Amino acid sequence: GLPCKEDAECRRNVCIFDSCSPRSLSGGPCETNSHCVNTTDTCVNNVCTSKSPPGGNCFTSVDCAVPASACPTGICLSPTGGDCSANDQCSSSSDSCIGLKCEVKRDAGENCD
Repeated sequence: GLPCKEDAECRRNVCIFDSCSPRSLSGGPCETNSHCVNTTDTCVNNVCTSKSPPGGNCFTSVDCAVPASACPTGICLSPTGGDCSANDQCSSSSDSCIGLKCEVKRDAGENCD
């Protein structure tokens, strides 16, 4: 593509490594997340990479598919209201995975699964 310094210089394309190029599919080159076609991808080491599900590997919370996730130990943990399939995928110790969502643990006398 044409040489460039920023995305605005490219028609319908983006500026990747000083050249106007289409947005990349998973596995393709990137400098920022906006260079990836899939909104579920993140730019890791200049490659568009699928974001991790709850319990999946991450370097930072940006690598996690669920918005507002935490990545304290290299694993994506979901916020209250976020997706999960196990209690240990919830970021808050006061949450349990109830009906595939992280929800605040219920008190005695409340409904439970």
